[in-house]
Amino acid sequence: MLVDVKGGLPVRLFLCLPLSLGDQYENNNDEYSWGLMLGGSALASGIPALAKKNGCDNCHDIDKRVVGPSWMEVSRKHKGTAKYTYGDKEYNLEDGLVMKVSKGGSGKWTSITMPPNDPNGTNQVEIRQLVKFVLGLAK
Repeated sequence: MLVDVKGGLPVRLFLCLPLSLGDQYENNNDEYSWGLMLGGSALASGIPALAKKNGCDNCHDIDKRVVGPSWMEVSRKHKGTAKYTYGDKEYNLEDGLVMKVSKGGSGKWTSITMPPNDPNGTNQVEIRQLVKFVLGLAK
């Protein structure tokens, strides 16, 4: 079941049956309980429409390599990192990745160059949203 979360990405609810509760419920004849699991990760809801709109899914997927790295790989690589070097200049992580997505580049993952996606800087708000989405995958 797809549930829209105000101000966020849609999430899916999965019914988990049965959920073992262990020995503490043995005397109550209640060995199992029905439960709901909130699948709030991007893996549950798929690639955001914003990424599809901007063509990001032509080269990237959430959990597998396509042309470029999966977004989960990117997120894991940068988890706990505060800085990102683009060119010869160091930026805070989010700004550096926005710069990389905007202007493109190579050498971080494969020999294939990432093309510029916003060389004139007219789409920075959407690119920043996508960068935040990717960085939030490996929470």
